[in-house]
Amino acid sequence: MNTVDFSIASNWNSGFTANLSIANNSVSNLNGWTLEFDAPFAIAEIWDAEIVSRQDSHYVIRNTSWNNTISSNSTASFGFNGSKSSEVVV
Repeated sequence: MNTVDFSIASNWNSGFTANLSIANNSVSNLNGWTLEFDAPFAIAEIWDAEIVSRQDSHYVIRNTSWNNTISSNSTASFGFNGSKSSEVVV
């Protein structure tokens, strides 16, 4: 099973910087990855990943060409700056 860790690196009144890591806990390489999630914020800037789509609060994020493969028992990481809405607590 693969796991995703989310952490806030910095936080300010109108936004935040977040880091995510995807762990490949299997015995085989993971070739190509996609992550889908709902978020009560807007991603303003992203690095080491690409936004495939955003529909309302639903994001689909995928690997870039340089982090396409996650080796067995390794991780791939990416980060973004998010804009908070008034309801977001991070």
